[in-house]
Formats: sequence, structure tokens, C-alpha cells
Amino acid sequence: MTDSELASPNEKNALASFGERLLAVIADNFLVVLIPAAILIAVYIGITSATLAQIKAGQSPGYKYFILIDVIYFMSVPAFYYALFWSKSGMTPGKRLAGVKVVRLNGERLTYPRALARAYSMLLYRIPVFQVPLLIVSAVMIGFEKNKRALHDMIAETIVVKNNVFGGAQPGAQADRATGRPGGLP
Repeated sequence: MTDSELASPNEKNALASFGERLLAVIADNFLVVLIPAAILIAVYIGITSATLAQIKAGQSPGYKYFILIDVIYFMSVPAFYYALFWSKSGMTPGKRLAGVKVVRLNGERLTYPRALARAYSMLLYRIPVFQVPLLIVSAVMIGFEKNKRALHDMIAETIVVKNNVFGGAQPGAQADRATGRPGGLP
């Protein structure tokens, strides 16, 4: 699908801003990367009774296993985390916090395979040699590209839009049952 076939953004699916996307990424990385990393390090140190200096020097007997567990975790768990949430609701907890969601170019929900493809294309950002160039390119794309799509959005044919969690009404503007008017208006 091309940009010309993109579902036209409207009130229901206005494009997410760079700031909203950044907030979502920070929140999700805190949940799926930073907290588990701290737990993995604590468990590893506790099991081997090694110090961080020994681990860095490669003198700890379980060091090789720790590296293997680390690589497996950080290359698979985040991908499945993102794919599961995107395929179910289009929103990870971070995207929910930011008020945005991921949808296909035509506005439909992502299938699990498409969500997984998007997630794995985002894992390229975690490879040190690609990290800075890809982050810069994607930030520029989100900032200046007509539909605010990053590289991983292009690969998976997705778009990030504002999520209208209130079904068209503003917060606190639920219809009064008796009058049918929003939020108790006269």
C-alpha cells in the first residue's frame, strides 16, 4: 500500500506527534528493558556471587551463560511484547499512556505477523552500530515526513495515530441518561 492509499487522517485517527511517540517509547523501554535488565543483573550476581568487576572482566564462571540469556531475552521478549499488544489493541502500555496506537495504513488493526515484523524491524535500533544512525533517520522522518512514519512504519506498512479512547466524546462528557446530552449540560 502506498502513501496515496493511506486512510485519510481525521478526528478519529489524527497522526501522532513526535513527542507522543517518544513518550510511548520511553515508557515501554522502561517496562520491557530497564526493569528486566536490573532484575537479570541482580539474579546473575546473586547466583554466582560475582561482583560487577568480575563480570566485566569475564572472570565469573557463568558469564557466558549470562550473555546468552541476555541476548535471547533482549532480542525476543521485546519483540513478542510489542507484537502482542499491537495485534490485540494497537497499544502497548506506553502507547496507551501517550494516547496513541499503531494501525495498518488503511486504519485496520495489525495482524500478529505484521506486528511481529514491525517489532523485529525496531530491534535493528538496538544493534549498536546501527543505533544512532537509525534513530536519527527515524526522528527526521517522523518530524518531516508527510504521514509521520518512521523506518519501521514503512517496513511494516503501519502508521501511528492518536487513540480516541472516549469514542468521540471528550473526557467527562458522557451522555446523561435522561436527557441524552453530554456531561450534564442543560
